[in-house]
Amino acid sequence: MWIPGVMTGMLLGGADPMEAASIQIAIFTSIFVAGMIASSLVLHFSTDSFFTKAARLREDMD
Repeated sequence: MWIPGVMTGMLLGGADPMEAASIQIAIFTSIFVAGMIASSLVLHFSTDSFFTKAARLREDMD
């Protein structure tokens, strides 16, 4: 409940709704981008373990 919790907490605390929404969007965007970067790095660094230089599946994988 961390994404809606920020906006709800700010609204209950008396903050401006536009400021609360912009902070919620910034948090959501940063979490989304961090996930995309992490998955891209895992894919990039794990392909050598499963494929040869000719882009064929390694046969020694059992």
